[in-house]
Amino acid sequence: GVIFSSSCNGEICAWNLATKICTAKIKAHDGFVRVSGGETVQLWEPHRSSPLQTFSWGSDSVYCVRFNPAETSIFGAGLSGNSVALYDIRGNTPIRRVLMKMRTNAISWNPMQPINFTVASEDQNLYTYDMRKLSEALRVHKDFVNAVLDVDYSPTGKEFVAASFDGTLRFVLSCRFSADGRFVFSGSADMCLRVWKSEAAAALGPQSYRARLSLNYRKKLQEKYAHLPEIKRIERHHHVPKLIKKTQEKKRIMKEAAKRREDNRIAHSKPGKHPRVAERKKAIYREIQ
Repeated sequence: GVIFSSSCNGEICAWNLATKICTAKIKAHDGFVRVSGGETVQLWEPHRSSPLQTFSWGSDSVYCVRFNPAETSIFGAGLSGNSVALYDIRGNTPIRRVLMKMRTNAISWNPMQPINFTVASEDQNLYTYDMRKLSEALRVHKDFVNAVLDVDYSPTGKEFVAASFDGTLRFVLSCRFSADGRFVFSGSADMCLRVWKSEAAAALGPQSYRARLSLNYRKKLQEKYAHLPEIKRIERHHHVPKLIKKTQEKKRIMKEAAKRREDNRIAHSKPGKHPRVAERKKAIYREIQ
């Protein structure tokens, strides 16, 4: 297999995954490799020197763009005004936009549910939206302790991988799933590309018939007894660096303190003066049609 990478030195490299060797380099820029960065989104055809279409919404700069893999005429864009806009290339005007409290760094569409997409936000969370209703998020995904920089869905649509600027040894700047969902590719600030197994315990080499039967039997046992507390604890447990663990503990204490303040404010004020705001709506200012 082959994977392409772009870097801050202006080069685009093609890598052979089997040999770990760079097979081709394209020097085309003097700095960061970007695609139509600026205040517009431009749709290009490879053999033309000018864009086919240009889309814009005010004077906001565009940080990220991702096409819907199923509805190929629709794409989402993260803008500098802390907003996410949806466009349809069949028309000249954007469909709708949602204004968030912090900037969106990346967008990824669910390949199995084309109406849903997930955004990576600067507020350490990821938000999954239904493109038909942007007034609130379907899901809020929490666990990072710093800004989330990239997100990509598995081909199955059941899981996604996310990269964060979380202060560990290597700053992961981007991540992608392989086409078969078995591997994850990550690019980091230490100038390296890494290939990970999406399931750490999965075997890569050929297996005998008896080995496959044994693995399937163990997997069925895990699914059968997944509701037991001890099995659930072992399955969900994963080791994290000491710095991340301490930061997560501080974040949990701060969250509990904020909840206590909110409870006290509501308890000692006039009924209805301070209504509770759902977690799915806290990061959203308003939806713009």
